This record gives sequence, C-alpha cells and structure tokens, in this order.
Amino acid sequence: MAKARRKIIQAGRLWMAVQYTAIRGGNQSAKREAKAMISTPAREALNAKLSWQKLMLTLAANFTSKDLVVTLTYRDADLPARREDADRRLSNFIRALRAHRRETGTDLVYVRTTEGYHTGGRFHHHLIINSSGNDYDIIRKLWKYGDNVDFEAFGGDGAERWAKYLTKEPRIQGRKYVGDRTWRTSVHMKKPSHSYCYVDVDDDLSPPAGAWITDKTQCDNCYGRFCHMMAILPEQTQLNI
Repeated sequence: MAKARRKIIQAGRLWMAVQYTAIRGGNQSAKREAKAMISTPAREALNAKLSWQKLMLTLAANFTSKDLVVTLTYRDADLPARREDADRRLSNFIRALRAHRRETGTDLVYVRTTEGYHTGGRFHHHLIINSSGNDYDIIRKLWKYGDNVDFEAFGGDGAERWAKYLTKEPRIQGRKYVGDRTWRTSVHMKKPSHSYCYVDVDDDLSPPAGAWITDKTQCDNCYGRFCHMMAILPEQTQLNI
C-alpha cells in the first residue's frame, strides 16, 4: 500500500503536523508541477523559517496561559534617543528582575523585544515572562524609566498571537541584514519535539483527542495530497510521539 510521510511538532500545548504523499505517475512536466503543489507547501509549513514561526514554537514550548505579557513604556524625561540605549536599559531591568527571582528561588524565563517604528520612534518594550505569582509590584518598582507598566495574560492561544505581534515591526520596516532577529530569549529555553513516520496514504491526519484545530490547509490532486494542521492540546496533555 502507498505511504505518506508525516511529521509532528509539539511545543507545549501547540501541536503541528504535516502529511504528504509521494508524487505518483504522469509525465515529467506534470510531475514537477504536482511536486511543487504538494511538497513545497509541506516544506514551508514545517521548516518554520519565518521569524514569527520560530518565535511561536519557542513561546508555546516555554509559556502557559498563566504567564505574563509585560509592556514597559517611558516617561518623556527618560525617553531614550537611540534603540541601543533602550536595549541597554531593558537589559539592566532584566538583570535586576533576575536577581530578585534568585532571591526568592524562582528562575526567570523570558522573551524580549524593543519597538519604536510603529509609535513614531517612541521606544517601548514587550516582555513575555513566566509568572512567579508576585510580579506586578516588583516589576513596577524595578522599572524606573516610566510610570505605565501594562500586564496581560499570555492566554491559552497566546503563542501564535503574540509571535505575530512581537515580530510585526521587521515585517513592516524590513531587516538591517538577512537573518536579523528583533527578539531575544533567556538561556536554556525548552525546545519543541519533532517526530517523523510513514503512514498509509488513506490515513487521514487528525489531532490528538480533546485538541481543537486552529488552522488546517489541504491540497489534493491526481498526483498526491498535502495536509497541514495546527491544534491546541488540552491542559496537561502528555504525548508519546
């Protein structure tokens, strides 16, 4: 029986999979066209080459719905003139927050970015951090450059939403150089898991029990089939993949 190739990526509660068949029969020209229709989107779906896709997997692997998205802004008197100065202040803030966490026996896990293009050059920062249960007062105390600090829950579907939001400026403004990335992370971040297998070609791709599908793309022609699916797993799901 014909086989289809399947790859599954799991990052926290985010489950992604792609399944595609080998090209069958036909003349060489038709086979090349069919291959482009089937294999090209399969590679694009799983390579996660775009910055927001890489960030989405990083966020999903390291943060839960109870973690926090923090926005740090500047008062007029302390507004930095250069992005380098803003980044330096953010680094100092993170260093202070990490020191406080160590005193209380809690690690700091974070993703950080500095923005300013879409606010007319007024720099501000977004942080996604693991929640310690006692963050609001200490963060407001440690951020000495502004009076407004906003907090928002990461949320159960936060990985894709926040990944796209935190990478919006490079998509609008462009990058300084190829591979430039505007977001940075703490060290020792968890990595997504990957698995590969072959299944019967008639085996439909479906998410684990209890998961809800957030995105599905499928392409069928006389030469093969491609299906990409993304889903959110239930709380505390453990998969053996």
